[in-house]
Amino acid sequence: MLTKVGSSIVILLATMIISGCWDQYLIKDVNLIFTAGIDRNEEGKFFTSVTIPEQETNTEAPIVRMATGIGNTLRESRNNIDNTVDGILDSSKIRVLLVESILAEEDLYAMLDLYYRDPRAPLNAKIAITEVKAHDALDIDIEGQTLISDYYSKLIEGAEKRSIIPKMNIQYICPLMVDPGRDFMLPIISIGTSNEKEVALISGAALFHGKIMTGKISTRESVMANLLNNIMYEDAQFTVEIAEKEEIMNALNYITVQVEEFDRMLHVKVNKEGEIEVDLDVNLYFNVAEFPPDSLDEAKIADLNKKITKELSDLATTVVEKIQAANCDYFGVGREVMAYHKQQLKDRDWNEIYPNIPIEVTVKAEIIQHGIIN
Repeated sequence: MLTKVGSSIVILLATMIISGCWDQYLIKDVNLIFTAGIDRNEEGKFFTSVTIPEQETNTEAPIVRMATGIGNTLRESRNNIDNTVDGILDSSKIRVLLVESILAEEDLYAMLDLYYRDPRAPLNAKIAITEVKAHDALDIDIEGQTLISDYYSKLIEGAEKRSIIPKMNIQYICPLMVDPGRDFMLPIISIGTSNEKEVALISGAALFHGKIMTGKISTRESVMANLLNNIMYEDAQFTVEIAEKEEIMNALNYITVQVEEFDRMLHVKVNKEGEIEVDLDVNLYFNVAEFPPDSLDEAKIADLNKKITKELSDLATTVVEKIQAANCDYFGVGREVMAYHKQQLKDRDWNEIYPNIPIEVTVKAEIIQHGIIN
């Protein structure tokens, strides 16, 4: 048993060999980046924009400043930003990354390689494609919002909850970019006006084939695309034209329905000629969210079911046609073929087969709830 003197010696020796916090990273020494945007300038170089919040001593709210840099690589443009700001730039807290569409149409992975190689990279950051310059999207003045990162992250999260876009981040899309049997889509951000002020909006979804953006669809089409892909989050709604004759008040011409439940089935088969065919079926069960004409008796509901089924069937067919035209295997048909019909791919390229295979879409709509009034 150690004596008091022996214990003191052991403790003294232990303190001498303990190195302490050799890898500490103090927040006061760095500039945290909350949002970043990537564009290409007229010379073909990368133009990177970042927003950095700074806490002023005389105010509670942080002041956000923007810094920009140009380089032949993204790392070089980031280093050039570092040369213009005090302290070290830290990208580990980025919440939203915006990429100009012209760059996504060439190679999205090239925009993300910087983050995949960095052990401190914010892999949970949201990523969106901009139809305008990413710098312009970050430079808008949002009324009531101090941090542009809060605005864009909530904008994207709201679209996710309404099933307009799938839940994606930098980490999730990495394996999909190299997956030969499944593709993905990302939100498209545009700039509009409201009360004579600029606002950002989710205007659709960008379709990808591998690492390249190959097309886009509207927000209404992207909701249907997600349902066909067996994805729904907190909410999914459609507004459908139902009037046989045009009413004076426009609201009387439409019904808005909310998806309560849905069943989706994907069947991949090979016909007698050895060609691949796909059946994509979805049954949608709706709650009436808005129907000004009212009078939802059994006969009316049956009539509405037919009209909603017809319009959503046309919508689903259009969505599948656009997704195939973009060579975007969003429904994972390739995975099914590679798993159960691999012999059909012998000496054949799936990238050439997929856009031309017949995909038969069947949509059935049924109203099961009327809301709190009948």
